[in-house]
Amino acid sequence: MVTTSGTVFDSLGAPVSGVQLSVFMVAGQEARSEEDGKYSISWRTRIAGGPVVGGAAAPAFQYLLVGRDLERHLAAAVEIDEKETNVDLHLQTPLTLSGTVRDPGGGPVTNADIWLYIGRRGLVFIPQQNTPVDAQGAFSISNLPPGQPYSFRVIANGYGNTLQRVAAADTQTTSLQLPPITLPVANQQLGGWVVDAKDRPVQGAQVNLSGTNQPDDIALTDFKGHFFFKQVCEGPVSLFAYYNMDGSVGSEVPKANVQAQGGDTNILVKIVLTNGIPAAAPPLNGQAPANRPPPAP
Repeated sequence: MVTTSGTVFDSLGAPVSGVQLSVFMVAGQEARSEEDGKYSISWRTRIAGGPVVGGAAAPAFQYLLVGRDLERHLAAAVEIDEKETNVDLHLQTPLTLSGTVRDPGGGPVTNADIWLYIGRRGLVFIPQQNTPVDAQGAFSISNLPPGQPYSFRVIANGYGNTLQRVAAADTQTTSLQLPPITLPVANQQLGGWVVDAKDRPVQGAQVNLSGTNQPDDIALTDFKGHFFFKQVCEGPVSLFAYYNMDGSVGSEVPKANVQAQGGDTNILVKIVLTNGIPAAAPPLNGQAPANRPPPAP
């Protein structure tokens, strides 16, 4: 457990009480500054360090101490670590990020949600869980610490999603209007089968769909090994299928990766089982034989 303490100041150098403080990359760690602006917050590092599976070094995470005063409209963020336990936070006028979400024809996408991330290593920071757009497809997210890199994912049913990034150099301001964000329409379908090494259908396999500007989706195979996605965008699609027959995890779970295109409805994915024991997936994955009818939607 790490305890970080210090004082919260406003832009004029005066201590500020009642400021909500959080350590991001750590769930559920929050505190408030006292009347004299002092605070103390205890938090745990996400990974203790040392090697991980395969002997690779443990990933380095960034931890941010974020303070936001919604009533006074002040905010700040500063990077912290387990070695530096005394950190003062100097609040500034916050940043407001604004933008619009459009379809390929330029019309507003009114059912989009914006999921915001702060930091250079994917720290989750969601002011109100998610931010919807209005009837014009516009959104505005306020009271953000300035001078930080941001990423935000735009998601809408019936469309592909996209990940946008804003550099820290661009957020050293109080208001930033982003270029219009265009989401591709998910008007294609994609389907196929999951079979074992003997071409027998694998029921209950999970198939994950992903890809650049593609919607993230999950399907389960039926008793014939069929899977089907109704909303896919044109362009490349990545499929990851696995079958967890006994609750095992990690490398023991039989799995396979397949590349496809939006509109493909005849994809074959092979997951190899040897006497009920998972084995390495074969390289032959992709289009199913021509005599196999495509699965029904």
